[in-house]
Amino acid sequence: MVCIQESPAFRHGEYVKTQIAHEINASAFQIGLLSIVYIIVAVLASYFSASNFARRLGSSLWIPFILFVLAIYCFAVPNIFSPNLLIAIQILAGLSTGIVFSFCTSEAMKNVPIEKRSTAMGYYQAIYAVGMTIVPMIAGNIAEIYNLNIAFYLEGIIAVIATVASMIYFKYDNRKTIKG
Repeated sequence: MVCIQESPAFRHGEYVKTQIAHEINASAFQIGLLSIVYIIVAVLASYFSASNFARRLGSSLWIPFILFVLAIYCFAVPNIFSPNLLIAIQILAGLSTGIVFSFCTSEAMKNVPIEKRSTAMGYYQAIYAVGMTIVPMIAGNIAEIYNLNIAFYLEGIIAVIATVASMIYFKYDNRKTIKG
């Protein structure tokens, strides 16, 4: 799931955000705001994910919810024709990065014995790195063959599938926890 979450964040990094912003006639100041808004929201969302409130609601709420927010982001970006709306929607991307990454990491490590956590974290980071590399390459190829909008829509569909998959996972995981 974290690989899915990172795809839009990395593929839609500076180059793609700048490309889209130029296409809708954004000023240099507005292009700069794209990154500033994204980074500030990602940092604040990461801080929020460590709060008692966020922890109390838990991964089973936040991961599916924010993956769905990521899907909204992916479906919305190709339909934005205003630089100010493009800046505003970076809030959704920042929430995705700040919250899902934190909760996915916690979820991946929750049942790992403490003496094996560094090894498990190494595996997790390796899988994350593969997703960070391969998913943007695939999305880039789709954008090159078809267009950038199709890549966004496909990522939106994948985010919806990830939302449903995470809901099923947590339903099963909660049932397993209750039964003991």
